Amino acid sequence: MKNIMKQLLITLALLALLAQLGSATTVHASLTTVPFYNGKVSNTWTVFAAPFTDNIVLNWVDAAQDFACSGQNPPFVGFSFISVGGVAFPCAPITSYTFGPNQTWGQCTGPDSVKIKFAGVEASGAPFSGTLNFKLVEYYGGSGRNAGCYGEIKSGKLKLSY
Repeated sequence: MKNIMKQLLITLALLALLAQLGSATTVHASLTTVPFYNGKVSNTWTVFAAPFTDNIVLNWVDAAQDFACSGQNPPFVGFSFISVGGVAFPCAPITSYTFGPNQTWGQCTGPDSVKIKFAGVEASGAPFSGTLNFKLVEYYGGSGRNAGCYGEIKSGKLKLSY
């Protein structure tokens, strides 16, 4: 009787694990509109309110050294906030970000892309993770003391697993 109960418990545990693994969703979304507030400052990148397909909004991402979610463990390389279908996910630490090779546009030079990876845990305890890939362009703009080279998003892709 003990062996049957033990086998039954193991079987139930495996079924529960398979059900959890089978319920994960992965979405590949594209940026629908270049957000007004986005840009770089030296080797950092900030984006606000970036709308993607599949009803996903990148509310805020800051890819920068020494930026972190509250309570985050090192390394501190940034954070992201995403909403899916109007439901906000908790702050997700950025696990890495890398800039592509520099390109020159007129008198401005800067990276042609940035790739940002992040991972977090939903309020329910379920993990989520993703990768943002942005194509970038540099341009000269502003006037007076604000004149200079600015980086901006041309297009973007998001892979989100939750």
